[in-house]
Amino acid sequence: MKWHTIVALVAGKPAKVECQGCNKQHQYRAQPPGSATAGPKKPRASKASTPASPAVDFDTLLAGRIGEARVYSPNDTFALNDVVRHPTFDIGVVTAAPAPQKIEVTFRDGKKMLLHDRGGKVASTLGTAPRRDDAAKTPGTSDSPRGLK
Repeated sequence: MKWHTIVALVAGKPAKVECQGCNKQHQYRAQPPGSATAGPKKPRASKASTPASPAVDFDTLLAGRIGEARVYSPNDTFALNDVVRHPTFDIGVVTAAPAPQKIEVTFRDGKKMLLHDRGGKVASTLGTAPRRDDAAKTPGTSDSPRGLK
């Protein structure tokens, strides 16, 4: 056990400490690492308080829209409720766009995170650097002694 400095208190008890040996912060542990705790663990509160999103049947999402399916390509742009034909996962429906250039597609086997809208961001190609021509300089304009005559 090393010396620690209390960084945060919660309800009057240490919550976070900083090690004086390595200066790293971690949660406070009343027992040395590897030793058994004094009492039985309390069961954690369940996360049932947040309502789960309603389950939607895959066939209801498609509902005769198979003809609208576009072939998936990461370079194309997709919107919510677009029907996608993926070469590996087959037909799916775009159900969310959690981040820029990412879409969540629901397939019959489950949900997959895919990339999209990558085609418009083409990196500029670098040209060759202009050639430095020392002969074109006028003498005496440099700070170096070679430029002076």
